[in-house]
Parts: sequence; C-alpha cells; structure tokens
Amino acid sequence: MDSSREASILPAGRFSSLPFAFAVLFFAVLFWLDYPKPHMDDLFFVGTPIHMVQGGDFSNPLLARQLYPSHFYFVHPPAFSFILAGWLKIFGVSTAALLGFQWLMYVLICGATSIILRQHQSPGWLEWLLPLAVAAAFLPEGLRPESLAVALTMGGWALLELVNVRRAGVFVGFCLMILGASVASRISFICGALVVAALVQLRQKITPFSRVLVLAAAALLLVLVALSTMIGFRYLEFWQTYHFTAAGRVGGNRIAALWHFFESLSIIQRPLVLLGLATAPLIVVWRSHRLMHINFYLIAAMLVTAGLGALGHGGLWFFILMLLFTCVTGMKIFRSRFAVLLPLLLTGGLLLASSRIMIYATGILCNAIKADKGGDPHTVQALRSTSEHPVLIDSQTARYLFDYRIPAGFLDWSFSAPFPKALATDEALRPGDVYLIGPDSMEGFNVKFHLNLTIPKWDPFRSTKKFHVYPHRYYYLRAEDVSDLNSRINSPVRAAVPVEGK
Repeated sequence: MDSSREASILPAGRFSSLPFAFAVLFFAVLFWLDYPKPHMDDLFFVGTPIHMVQGGDFSNPLLARQLYPSHFYFVHPPAFSFILAGWLKIFGVSTAALLGFQWLMYVLICGATSIILRQHQSPGWLEWLLPLAVAAAFLPEGLRPESLAVALTMGGWALLELVNVRRAGVFVGFCLMILGASVASRISFICGALVVAALVQLRQKITPFSRVLVLAAAALLLVLVALSTMIGFRYLEFWQTYHFTAAGRVGGNRIAALWHFFESLSIIQRPLVLLGLATAPLIVVWRSHRLMHINFYLIAAMLVTAGLGALGHGGLWFFILMLLFTCVTGMKIFRSRFAVLLPLLLTGGLLLASSRIMIYATGILCNAIKADKGGDPHTVQALRSTSEHPVLIDSQTARYLFDYRIPAGFLDWSFSAPFPKALATDEALRPGDVYLIGPDSMEGFNVKFHLNLTIPKWDPFRSTKKFHVYPHRYYYLRAEDVSDLNSRINSPVRAAVPVEGK
C-alpha cells in the first residue's frame, strides 16, 4: 500500500469528530424541516407509547377497529413501545419529541457505523457518506421502529468491536444487539446475523471463548426476561395475536413477497438494492477478508427473511451496509483507479436515493411547499369522538392539527378496517364516521370515490412525481356526505377545507 493510500486509512478505534459533527448538523437541519415526514404507519406504532404515557395500558386504542384477538398491543414486539414511552415520559408527547427520538437514532447509527468502519481500517472519507446512507434508508419510513432496532444493533456491535477482555463491555454489547434484534420483526433475522458475526469475530479476540458464550447467554436471558415483563408474561396470548398478525402480513407466495419488497421501494431506492446484489459474488472472491464474512451472514439472513416473506421495512439499510463493507475491502485490494469505481457508484446511488428529500426540502425553503393549514384549525381541533360520530384521523392530521396529543376515542384512518384490511375505505363506509385527514389520505379517497376535488401539487420537473403544496392542510367530511360531495364542492378553497358538519 502506498503512502497516499495509508494516509486515507484512519487508525483503528479512533473516533473522528468532524464526520460525526456533520451527521449531527445534517439531521438537525432535517429535524428543522420536519423530517421524517408523516408515514401511514406512524399511528400504528406510536399510538401505544402515547397511550401509555397518558396513563393507559399496553394497548393502542387507535386500532380498535382492527379487531385483533387481544386487547393488548401484541401485534408487534414490545421493546419499541416501552423505550419510546420512556422517552416521551421525559420529554412529553409532541411532534418535536417524536422527531427528536428518530433524530437521535439516526445520529447513533452514524456514530456506531463510523466506529465499526474505522475498526476495519476504512478510508476516512467513507464516513461522510453515512448521513446520506441513513437518510436514504430510514427517512421514508417515518416513525417506524426499524431505526431503533438498527441503532441498538449497530451500537452494541460497535461496543463489541472496541472491547478487549472487559466482561462488562461484552455483556452490554450483546444486550444491545439482542434487544435490537427483538425490536422490529422484519429485520430480526438480519440483526441476529450480526450477533452471530460478532460472536465469530470475538472468538479470535478473546480466550477462552467459553467466557464470551456465557456472557452472550446471560445477555440473551436478561433480554428475554425484560421482554417477558413487558408483555406481562402472557406468552400464549402474545403468540396467538402476534402469529395472527404475522400470517396476515407475510402469507402467500414467497417469490411474490420478495418482489413486493422491491416494488415497495421507490424507484430512486432500487439501484442500491441492485448494486448490493451485484456485489454478492465478491463475497466468494474476497472471502479471506473479515468484512466479506459479515456480508455473507447478512445476505444469508436476507434470504431467510425473504423466504419467510418478511423482507421489508428497514431492509434497505443492510444492502447499504454490504456496499459500505465491499467498498472498504475493495479499497484495500486494488491499487489502481478501478478502486474508486464502487465508491463512486455508492455515492451516486445514495445521492439518487436521497434526491426526493433534497427536492422536498428545496420546495420548503423556496416556499413552493407551504405550512398553511387553511380554514379554522381551532374548530376541528375541538372535535371530540363519540360512539355515534367517531372521528378518524391520519398521520398528517395527528401531527399538524393535534401535535400527537390525540383526544380519546379517535381512530386511525389508515388502520380502521378489520384486519387484514387497513384503510377505512377498504370496506363500506360507516354512516356517522367523521373524517379528518390530510392530503395524502384525501388523494386516495378522492380517486376511489371519483370526487371532483382539486388538491394543489408542486411539480418542479414536470414529472409523474409531484409534491403537495399544502401538506399541513386538513380535509373534514362525513361518511354520509360522500355520495353528494361532488355536487357540493365547487371551489378549490372550499375543497381544501370543507366546513360542513362542524
């Protein structure tokens, strides 16, 4: 290796403040711009911790119409709800607190991944790509739990990379990694693969290895006890509800499920998956290198997850991680200009995958995308749900009208049909329902019921992908009004904020 290449390799174990400071600044700006934006799954996941902080039990009243077998929130592993509830107990229920939690996870992922890369003599400039990598993988996911799962897993792994024979460090590292693997079902096997990879690598660092196995087993036991306590030791009830939900989500043809994962990604994210798959053969070619061993575990876990039909949210991060590890290995092996080809492809892929975020942010800064709510938000904020007239809201109105301080009795529009259906429009509309929804939900409602409703869009490139001009705007209507809504909505102003039915 020549001197110039040696200069680009950072000493193992050292932590650089500049790339990390850039990551903090990067996500602070995005936090100021209201990222991550609302996602249709938000209330499904944050409803339980909000309910717990408000004095409720381990349940999500917003999902009452899903008719799960259990009253308790046993449709998902419990760790995310309890950790987020603890955060909200400290900082209060608000948009700032929920976005701040995600912001913290993003920064932790960047910091932990930076440490891991340095332990494997990564080129220093690669760390500057981490904020883009995290943004591409997690910002489109909204307030979902995968960011917490990855933050715990990568944080535990970084700790294990740094420890030598410190028993406490090994124990805490495995506790974090195992807990991380339990947080989000769709990436549990992939996070678990990193636990196995960490065990294999520690076998070469710590002797006797039996000590590592004992510490890992103790960590597993502690995490299992903690999770059992969270569900009140209701193992059978939890399993029945969890299995019922999982079967409704991941059943069917496995090949179709794998294709669905690819289709569920936006067109600008897909090149990263294809690039990751294209580098898979290098696992065999460069099998003598440690990071290629980790890539082997990752791709094996992805195949298992895909075989179960569960590959989905959060999976993109691990394709990006494989690309990062392949870049590190390739930069060590090649001395020619060819060495920069994969890093250039990765950089281009990350910029492309993050381009929609940048365009949206530009629209906000140029005032092409406005924060105007329209109408009189105080009137609809005073709405209360009753048995005769339940109020259904979505993730946008929960954030922009109620700041996530959701009144009792409200329901989640996105999950208000009996499972495995989801949207309120997946079944016949129920007379008496009151809908208070944002432009994303209203657009789908508009299309399904052929309503003559104009929803303003910003089209910076005259392309098929447009952006709502008023993402904070609310739409207020009643189920029984839908049949004659076309005849009653004539002007864009009234269409934007219907005032009937107050």
